[in-house]
Amino acid sequence: MKKLLSLLTLSGISLCLVAQVAGPQNGTIFSNTTKSGSSRAWINAANAGASDNVYATFGNLSSSMGSYTDYLTATGFGFNIPANYTITGIKVTIERADVNLSTR
Repeated sequence: MKKLLSLLTLSGISLCLVAQVAGPQNGTIFSNTTKSGSSRAWINAANAGASDNVYATFGNLSSSMGSYTDYLTATGFGFNIPANYTITGIKVTIERADVNLSTR
């Protein structure tokens, strides 16, 4: 009985550990998504796909109040989530540069 209980306990722990973490997953499709009223579109959106100091950009953005860019959209993460699973958290890491110190 002890061996069976130990086996069942270890199986339960193994299933929990496997189900807790997946990834990291990197996007494969990067694009500019138009946002009504925006001041600038993203240029070279595909550059957002790697940590190589080559960035997607949007040119000069007016410093006036209410200036903003379109959305920079990342998709194609390739998640394979089984039907009965529940996602309890997602961590997103973004690298950016702001040489003019004017990001809002």
